[in-house]
Amino acid sequence: MRKDHYNSVCIDKEYMMPYRYALKDEESDVVIGHFNYISGLPKMEIDEAQDGDNDHLEFINFYFTNEFRQYCTDRRRSITNVYILILDKNGCIIGSYYYVLSSKNSLMNSELIDGQNVQLEGYSQTALFEETISLWDLWRDTIPNRYNIWLNFSMLQRNL
Repeated sequence: MRKDHYNSVCIDKEYMMPYRYALKDEESDVVIGHFNYISGLPKMEIDEAQDGDNDHLEFINFYFTNEFRQYCTDRRRSITNVYILILDKNGCIIGSYYYVLSSKNSLMNSELIDGQNVQLEGYSQTALFEETISLWDLWRDTIPNRYNIWLNFSMLQRNL
């Protein structure tokens, strides 16, 4: 990892493609991989949300980092919880979500195939919805010049 001129933490670019997200293992603090799309996020329909419900997220076209491959070289590694990192266009972290997995995932180096979709089941301790990810998209390039982007959200949604 490196820092940019704003002193933000940035992901080293092993691949020159500008990724929108990264996945980091909580225990080892190793970046597992990069991807551009998340499927399976719930919508902000607060009335229907049930506490304790698990999300089934799918990270589309996932690429594992060399650092994580090295981490998995000597033995099978278990992942219990992860951070979903939101990256700007330069690969710097502009936000993150702590994601608790419903069960441990064990991985070996031979199972780390790039370009596949990675599926995880668990829940986020903070609001992780399609709409919040869309708001992060506004911040990828620059600070938005629009004000009141939260105007159409309910008070409960704004507090999330």
